[in-house]
Amino acid sequence: MEEKKRSSHRLTSKDYLILVGILIGVTVVYFGIYFLLIKGEANEYDKTLYDTSTGLINIVIGAFTIFFVLRTYQSQREQIIKQEIQIDEQREQLKKNDRDVEFNRLVDIFYRQIDFLLPNIHTELYKALTLRLLHYDYSDADKKSFINQEKSKILSYYTILKEQLEIFKTLLNTSELPILEREYIKMILVFNIGTEFFVLMREIKRLSSILDDIEPSIEAVRNPLN
Repeated sequence: MEEKKRSSHRLTSKDYLILVGILIGVTVVYFGIYFLLIKGEANEYDKTLYDTSTGLINIVIGAFTIFFVLRTYQSQREQIIKQEIQIDEQREQLKKNDRDVEFNRLVDIFYRQIDFLLPNIHTELYKALTLRLLHYDYSDADKKSFINQEKSKILSYYTILKEQLEIFKTLLNTSELPILEREYIKMILVFNIGTEFFVLMREIKRLSSILDDIEPSIEAVRNPLN
């Protein structure tokens, strides 16, 4: 819309031809008066009229000159503004392309890392924990007893997972992608891990203190990014 407004104020080729015609006409009148006075016997009144006409014509020519200089400057300025707009648009497009490349790269890395992570989650210990603590109707005392029996294995299990999840958090925190796009990529990880994993971890924390130092770091995977 702005471009159309600017275009409506520009002189067309026809306008320039009219202005040039007027300028030529003024010039012809000027020289006509000049030659008539030169060839005829000019009195003082004629000479005064000639001088006055010369001054007016000089003013008109000067005005036309200034007008054309200003129009040329304005046209060049409009062209520069148009080029700056095009450069800004190209720069934004390049940024968008860079973001698209970074987004696809990060998604690809996440899926590759998830392929390594999932086998370490769905171990025999994980299956035993989910059965004992989530699916079977054991008492809290029986659950605590089982946790104490497998304490060292549980600690080792979650410590390894914590270290692997730190890789994902580092990738997200060091990326220059907008936060909404990083949140979307993070949800790919959370979805693939599954809700059951986090429910199990909270159940262990409820029954025992062995994960007090580990659980916050793992749970942070689901927290909103800053």
